[in-house]
Amino acid sequence: MWRKSKFQMNDFLKSATAMGLEQNVVRHLIENMYKAVPKWRLLIQKSFLTSEMKEKYEQLVMNRMDRLHLGLPLATERTQEHTNK
Repeated sequence: MWRKSKFQMNDFLKSATAMGLEQNVVRHLIENMYKAVPKWRLLIQKSFLTSEMKEKYEQLVMNRMDRLHLGLPLATERTQEHTNK
């Protein structure tokens, strides 16, 4: 099975569109994932992983979240832009 190692936002959006999801639904999903990051970090730190594995796992989560955010303004950023105008 072929696996794309550098899955980016455009890939994510194309996949979602192919499944019939609208972009605003996908953005909302990603926003919810970002809101969950502090809880993920806490769970990783409370886990039984070694300190080294905790660091690696947290870095993996943050790298993947960064890839999804590229080029896509989230609703909170769009709201701030409108407020600043």
